[in-house]
Amino acid sequence: MTNALTSAIELNASAPIDAGDVALVLKADGAVQALTFGYDRNRLNQPEEAWTDEDRAMIEQGKKLFALVFALGHPKLMKVLLDIASDPDVVDFDTLTAMKTRH
Repeated sequence: MTNALTSAIELNASAPIDAGDVALVLKADGAVQALTFGYDRNRLNQPEEAWTDEDRAMIEQGKKLFALVFALGHPKLMKVLLDIASDPDVVDFDTLTAMKTRH
């Protein structure tokens, strides 16, 4: 069974970080830090008609980051996401277990 979660987990920490990648860092003190790699954010200050496909892709990445940060700040929404993440009809736990044993 392949789904978004198992696909994302397959891109584990050993995967290289490339230009255009984004990440969320959940700090031990509860703070959240969003990171982008290899992209000049000043490019988005240009008129929209000057944006490249890369610029548009980074905007989509930014929307996803915003949604995740928003969810982290709202306990009810996080509960829904955590419930979904523990649902065996959604998450392939056999794949997750196998990945833990590979490291």
